[in-house]
Amino acid sequence: MAGVGSLVIERDKCLKAYNSLALPARAEYFCEVSSVIEIRDALAFATSNKLSVIPLGAGSNIIFAADQNGLVMQLRLAGIAHEYPEDKRVNTVDVNHAVVANENDYHLQMRMNPKCK
Repeated sequence: MAGVGSLVIERDKCLKAYNSLALPARAEYFCEVSSVIEIRDALAFATSNKLSVIPLGAGSNIIFAADQNGLVMQLRLAGIAHEYPEDKRVNTVDVNHAVVANENDYHLQMRMNPKCK
């Protein structure tokens, strides 16, 4: 087990519990991220170790046919809320995260759907 900041990165992690078909593939490295800071830490770890990154959501639309090399990063981001106490308004944003990788660096691409309550 390794760590970057508060992020825990596990080695040789069984992915059976992380896909709906319960296939017994393993991840070379695995982490769960629940904040943008943890995503940045995970990407820094992957970059410094020259690892590919495999983003994983709930696991219902993925089939692990083999063990996964690199870092499997489970995204556990529910959204962002910002409160405006002066007028009792709350802005919420549902955030869908996609990690885009190229040879030089990693980018975090966020598609936001703003909603006001």
